[in-house]
Formats: sequence, structure tokens, C-alpha cells
Amino acid sequence: MSKITKLDVCKFIATIEGYAPTISKDCDGSECIAIHDENQQKSETKIYDPFEDDALCFQLMAKYKVKIDYDENENPLANIETQDNWRWMQAVSHNGAILLAIIKAYNPLSIQGINGV
Repeated sequence: MSKITKLDVCKFIATIEGYAPTISKDCDGSECIAIHDENQQKSETKIYDPFEDDALCFQLMAKYKVKIDYDENENPLANIETQDNWRWMQAVSHNGAILLAIIKAYNPLSIQGINGV
């Protein structure tokens, strides 16, 4: 199984949220996801990183009704109840588990056979 990158996760989440994400080099020289946000009073391009932006990740968690639990090793697990079943996703961080659960529930083919980040 391959690993999905943080950049991939941010891109998938931005797409699920209805943005047209682009790759930017504005993150201290490394690549990151940028979105053009027309919902603001003044249309602007901004960095979209729910891994590092806890407030954004919490908003996504509430919007998609993600639930958090822990495995026997205290690793975070996240799930979303969908029409067919519960989808538990494990990752090394809370934000990673939350974001992977959203992707798995709303774009399952994009991460088939992928381990957590």
C-alpha cells in the first residue's frame, strides 16, 4: 500500500469543499495548496492547509460530523457515518484522521488502498 501525502489530502479536501485548488510555492519555499476564495468580502487567493490550521480542521469536522475515537495504542481514529457503513480512518494526528475520514466518505475511490498519513 502506498501513502497519501499531506499535499494530496489538502487538495482532495479543497476539491470536496468546491474549490479549484492549485499548487503554490508560497509556503516557506515548499509546496502547498492555494485556493481562490470568492466567499470573502474581497476575492483573494489563500493557502489552504487543514493539517496545520486547527480551526479549519475543526470546522470541517463539525460540517461533516466526524467522530473521534482511539485505538489500543492511543492513535486517533476518525469516522463518519455514511449511508452504507461506518468508515474508520487511522492516522498519526487528529487532523490527519479527520481529513482522511472525510475523503474516504466523500471521495472513496481517491484513496482506495492508501494508508494513513
